[in-house]
Amino acid sequence: MKTLQIILIILVIIIGGIFTAPYWGGCGINHQLCELWCEIRHFGSSFDKITCKGSCAADRVACETQ
Repeated sequence: MKTLQIILIILVIIIGGIFTAPYWGGCGINHQLCELWCEIRHFGSSFDKITCKGSCAADRVACETQ
């Protein structure tokens, strides 16, 4: 039971870190998370994956220029 609680706490911390990354992370971290999300979200479609990653690249350029 104790190990289950530890695992749940670790998962909550990881998930919380991922969802709050845009607030504390830099442009590079946000870009990597965006590309990772594209890989997961568009697993079966290469075209959708490429367009999603293109959007991530545009967001990174906008972030870097601010």
